[in-house]
Amino acid sequence: MKKSIIYLALGFTVAFLSYKIVGMGFLWLFFGLISLLFLIPVWVIAQFRKTNKIFFTVPLLITGICFFGVFASLFRPYEDAVLK
Repeated sequence: MKKSIIYLALGFTVAFLSYKIVGMGFLWLFFGLISLLFLIPVWVIAQFRKTNKIFFTVPLLITGICFFGVFASLFRPYEDAVLK
């Protein structure tokens, strides 16, 4: 239960930051891609020997949160057009 509340609070925080700050979507995309790049060598190493499960769960969690932030930033409305 405690873990679920932490994940939910983290999700709301990420969504709020993505909605309010203009460039935050690019930052979430960057961190998500970096964590995916970390997962590639870990997956290759895991094919040859046993690895700890935490090496997969933490980067996958980070990737999921980051891409949730990118998705939340898509709902930000456009700025008003300037008419002269």
